[in-house]
Amino acid sequence: MYFVKSVVSLFMAKLLIIDTYGLIFRAYHAYPLLTTSDGRPTNAIFGFTQMLLNCIEKFAPDFIVCSLESETPTFRHEIDSNYKANRKEVDTELKVQIPEIINLISRLNIKVLQKNGYEADDVIGSFAVQNQNKFDSIEIITGDRDLLQLISPKIRIFMPGKKFSDLIEFNEITFSEKFGIQVSDYVLYKSLIGDSSDNIKGVPGIGPKSATEIVKKFHSVEAILANLDELPPRIAEAISENQYLLKKYYDLSKIKCDLEIDLTPEDLKVKRMNITALRQILDEYEFKSLSTKIAKFIDKFEKKYHGFDIFDTENIKYKSLELEYTIVDYINFEQNTAYVIKTSDHHLRLGNGKEFIEIDQTEIYNFVILKQIRKFIGFNLKDFIKLLIKSGIHHIENFEFIDLKLAWHLIKNTLTFDHINELCKYLQLTSYVAVYHHTLEQIQKNELVNLFEIEKKTTNSTCINGI
Repeated sequence: MYFVKSVVSLFMAKLLIIDTYGLIFRAYHAYPLLTTSDGRPTNAIFGFTQMLLNCIEKFAPDFIVCSLESETPTFRHEIDSNYKANRKEVDTELKVQIPEIINLISRLNIKVLQKNGYEADDVIGSFAVQNQNKFDSIEIITGDRDLLQLISPKIRIFMPGKKFSDLIEFNEITFSEKFGIQVSDYVLYKSLIGDSSDNIKGVPGIGPKSATEIVKKFHSVEAILANLDELPPRIAEAISENQYLLKKYYDLSKIKCDLEIDLTPEDLKVKRMNITALRQILDEYEFKSLSTKIAKFIDKFEKKYHGFDIFDTENIKYKSLELEYTIVDYINFEQNTAYVIKTSDHHLRLGNGKEFIEIDQTEIYNFVILKQIRKFIGFNLKDFIKLLIKSGIHHIENFEFIDLKLAWHLIKNTLTFDHINELCKYLQLTSYVAVYHHTLEQIQKNELVNLFEIEKKTTNSTCINGI
């Protein structure tokens, strides 16, 4: 039964393939040069991060993978040493950001398609074509028209318009409407007219109109060469004299779809993304303007994917991280200290960080007095402080409140945590006690002790005056 369920859930799913370098170049040219406070360029990193999140939000895939180019010359350079030779040198400001973006993808635990000796198009084509029956649909984001030749009933191509968000969909119907030919004829069409971006010249004297008529009639290089007498003399002569070039350009243009790829669909689950790394990236590259967007993205992500399967970064595997504790009937409070968890408008859980007692809020006064609690540790304690005051507890200044949300606002003001579980995931900790001690260490390390004391007193005062 489990096996059948797994197969069905995989089959009725969506795979999103990101043509990474296309997005990187698009991002670099879409934004003015941005730098960190220490002078590192980040505009491509910034733009790529935005585009990646936009793609995940827009397409809501179940599986995702990013492609990378070969680190060595490809087989196409062996066919023609002038292949792509007309492309200018990459700007230094962009060149230094590319390894950072590749590292960013790895930190997010998104798998990559890459094979030395072959272009990203080839690894994309091989994986997509060989695995298309395992998915309900495969959607490829790219700025490279070569990938249009992969279009099938299962595979669609999306290319950015003037704005990246204005993605243009190409399927079998829209492709034919735009180019006037079938997808299966696209490689032959390109071989005849050429492609300046790849330094493919095409057959001299043949333009788009002639090429369209030729491919619609013959569909292959072999058929064209076998029926030159059916073509106008000028065109027949041009092809006859350049048939070597035509064959070479066809081989250069055709995407290889028979490569062995060491990834399985199961490796590519979006649910395996290390979403908490987004907060670290936000802080590291000083992307303050993305803080709200990333917070909303994480919230939507968790709602759609219901948490996470595993985090796989730095060779350490983590399960979905949430605060771990148990509910008991009796507890001893050590050093007059209680950890606080609010569960509803009427109930609280107070405990030692590992074990908790659930009490009604109307009982809080008697509970605090009876247990002689003087120190509270919690997450977003404002409402709790107001509750204590309303219950009849006076001289609130005699109590100590360690608000972990307030503390982390001081430690990293670019981060926003709405729940203790978000902080647990960020810190990769599940123990309330460990989170507390780690927070105090960070307060001390960042020399924020005095400021934290001031903020705590301000919060108390605000709560008192707000009652």
